[in-house]
Amino acid sequence: MKKFFALVLAVAMIMSMAATSFAVSTKKAFVNGPFDYDADLNAMQTEAKIQYGDTVYFVLCEEDEAPMVNYKQVEKLKLKVSYEMGEDMVESLSIVKKYVDVDAKDSKGNKLHVVDEITKSGYYYFIAMKVAKSTSVGDVDIIGEFELNRKAKDKVVEIDEYTYDFAVNVSINSGWLKNSGAEGFYLKGDKANLKWDTDYALKFDNDDEIELSFGSTQDGNNEGTFTVDVSGQGKLYLRYNTKVDDAIAEANPGVKIFALNFNGVKFNRTGEFAYEMEDGVAAYKVVNGALVAIPGCEYDESDETFYFNTRVLENYVFATAELVNPVVEAPVVEAPVAPSNPSTGA
Repeated sequence: MKKFFALVLAVAMIMSMAATSFAVSTKKAFVNGPFDYDADLNAMQTEAKIQYGDTVYFVLCEEDEAPMVNYKQVEKLKLKVSYEMGEDMVESLSIVKKYVDVDAKDSKGNKLHVVDEITKSGYYYFIAMKVAKSTSVGDVDIIGEFELNRKAKDKVVEIDEYTYDFAVNVSINSGWLKNSGAEGFYLKGDKANLKWDTDYALKFDNDDEIELSFGSTQDGNNEGTFTVDVSGQGKLYLRYNTKVDDAIAEANPGVKIFALNFNGVKFNRTGEFAYEMEDGVAAYKVVNGALVAIPGCEYDESDETFYFNTRVLENYVFATAELVNPVVEAPVVEAPVAPSNPSTGA
């Protein structure tokens, strides 16, 4: 019996020694960022504030600060993240490979590359964080921890050198960049011309009337203006385009039709909307694809302008003739098929 216990103890010691000899050291890594990637110039650069809908990048590095460049370093990496806040603003996370030009410069000759760990041009691996789109005029912080690890297929020894286990704090201030820097569009004074298909977070410094103008720079289209008192007005999200609905155009061939389609932005006070148009005859709101008369809208022939009052900027159509609504075909409803009667063979 003593010999048996001694044998068991010896086997246990041998197994313990074997396990120690095959233990794999975990090689730690870290990330640095966030950075913005300019696809035209292949430049990684710092962004003070991230735009909603943007993708930001964190460079993947080994513990000796060497950025990851080999596929073997990332092919089995598993990316996890835990959030303190802002999880709903992250659309996706992934590991991607990007070419970086360390000599990239802007049109003024300013060097754009800012990633200290990348010292020569080439392909490198990054964590890509896609920030969700939003029409909010506020900012949001995205804070959390990244975790990367790599598991072996069969044996523990297979993950030597390519095992990474780390966590870093990430803070992204995601907001509005377009139009005038980190604060969004700050309207100074009492006039501004807003471009089509552009997001605006309007902020006002005026306690009186302001005039916003639209549609004056695209293909020579007519100009629309909205004059409104913005005293006490908070920030607003505004976007518009000048596309004429295809169905309306097809239902009214030969008629000049212009459109201003807004996102339904609502002001605190009623303002005056004006739209310049030579030979104007009719103006409409478009509601669920149908043309609806604009209440109180009048056309002044002396200055060839439509005028009406509103608080809400909606979808508008202006034309050189009365328009007809497009015909909406009723959905085809098939008659139910009567079940067969086994007893009659029908």
